[in-house]
Amino acid sequence: MNVFSHGGDLKSLAEEACRPERDILDFSVNLRPEGMPEFIASALWKAMENAVPYPSPDAADLRELAAVHYGLPSGCFVFGNGANELIHALPRALNLKQAVIPEPAFSEYRLACLRHGTDVLSIRTEERNSFLPSLCRLEEQAADGSAVFLANPSNPSGGLLDAAALHRVVQSRPEVLWIIDESFMDYAQGAESLLREAALLPNLVVLRSLTKFYGMAGVRCGFSTCAAPLPSDIPAPPALPSAPDPQAGLPPDPEAVVTPSGSKSRYFLRPGTLPADTGCRP
Repeated sequence: MNVFSHGGDLKSLAEEACRPERDILDFSVNLRPEGMPEFIASALWKAMENAVPYPSPDAADLRELAAVHYGLPSGCFVFGNGANELIHALPRALNLKQAVIPEPAFSEYRLACLRHGTDVLSIRTEERNSFLPSLCRLEEQAADGSAVFLANPSNPSGGLLDAAALHRVVQSRPEVLWIIDESFMDYAQGAESLLREAALLPNLVVLRSLTKFYGMAGVRCGFSTCAAPLPSDIPAPPALPSAPDPQAGLPPDPEAVVTPSGSKSRYFLRPGTLPADTGCRP
């Protein structure tokens, strides 16, 4: 398997091992061990009747649901076919020249940058510190105009950075774009998220994934939150057809409808270009 691959490629793993997929115990992904909750499975079946028409190109229904659930304006949200689509779209949309990545880390950060031609500055973390990066070191080494890819909680170590300290670093380096991947935040009970701060700070993007905690990786649904979504004409992978029920809520609401976003990922933050009134302040 390619060292940069996303993981979860059971077909390739089974072929390499010459065993059926059902015999493979896959440690390359971190998904809810109990599987998909019943209320999501039920909602998906109900949503099938809306699978015929094309979805909204900017995932308007999902953005409105997210706005209600998180208490933020809908314009702050960008939905994609999993957070991974957004990870790969950001370097292209922002034309990133340099990225700082504390490693070991989710391999797709580096792959997304390399595919775009972005220079990567790797900062090695140490086991004695639970592989948590030094925020002071990141603050010092990130060049103006660069981006920092950072997972909180960390992937794959699971370490958790202090949200207040991370917030201070983001504020102290406004000329650096901070891309914080909170795909596993739902597992860190009681931990503070920077989701709301991302609706205020022009140099902060927070990524979330609905596939991990809710055991629905096959549905492909993730989103980003940022203060200044601006149009970009980058292409996106083909979207899965879906149309969520606009009357439903978001998890953990028992009436939630979670469906593929169908987003074309056309709106992204550009550092230093926050309009005077984006309508994205809570």
